[in-house]
Amino acid sequence: MPIPGLSRLLMVAMVATASTTSGCPREPQKDQAREEGKFWSDSTSLAYVLDRPPGDGPFPVVVMVHGSGRTTRDEMRNLVPQFTARGFAVFRYDKRGVGESGGTYRGVNVATSMTVIPELARDAAAALGTACAAPRIDPARCGYFGASQAGWIIPEALRLTPSAAFAILFSGVADPVGVEMYYERFAMQPSVSLDSAYAALRQFTGSPGYDPRGTLATMTVPTLWLLGMTDVLVPNRLAVPYLQSLRSSGRPVTVRAYPEYGHALGADIWPDIDAFLTPYIGPSGRYLGDPSTVGQR
Repeated sequence: MPIPGLSRLLMVAMVATASTTSGCPREPQKDQAREEGKFWSDSTSLAYVLDRPPGDGPFPVVVMVHGSGRTTRDEMRNLVPQFTARGFAVFRYDKRGVGESGGTYRGVNVATSMTVIPELARDAAAALGTACAAPRIDPARCGYFGASQAGWIIPEALRLTPSAAFAILFSGVADPVGVEMYYERFAMQPSVSLDSAYAALRQFTGSPGYDPRGTLATMTVPTLWLLGMTDVLVPNRLAVPYLQSLRSSGRPVTVRAYPEYGHALGADIWPDIDAFLTPYIGPSGRYLGDPSTVGQR
């Protein structure tokens, strides 16, 4: 996903719709605890911030995984009150080579994707390990939330952290890097209709680059995919049937497809997020539901 600032636009869109879609309070809690520090991934120091809800816990925690570009922990800061209001702690970090994190930033394209995606997945897995080990966090209820490019990163991170409790993909990519970029090339042209872009995609014969489908086919962690069917960045007409086939084969995949929404989605997403997350919230500090029913209504 080569569009700078896309993660910021996605997060703003989510926050703008949250206040009208759920009964949860939406104002930041004044007494929530904040912790800042560094964690290690591949001998690289990455900067993080962890926000907890009020109370003693132990709390479930959601680790925010970046979309494309030089994103920092601040790209997702407006989502913190949405999750803390639901009883979740929120762990955010600067992407490697960005902000206060060490290492070298590398963008994702077909040529680099086979090494960069696994590298970013290792960073996300290390973030989850740090979040799960923090005080007043329940290690049985640690999960991921990510947007856009995180659709490639989070499944790889789940392979490294099979004990993760859940993952939420907001407009996440479920197709090979080459396919996504080829589609985007046509679909983003104002003069090209989505039907024409998908027709052009049938002619794709290039290198796929990183392909998430092998990893997705083996996932054992409950995962929610929120996808807009008018998305001009991600070919969701291909992704949705594939993800639904995974669910039919017994994988714990829940797909919510929104016919009227594009990459930024809209007001219908938060009830679906709430339904998916409900089993992870409870005073016992333990997972409250059957993993096979997560996301079902």
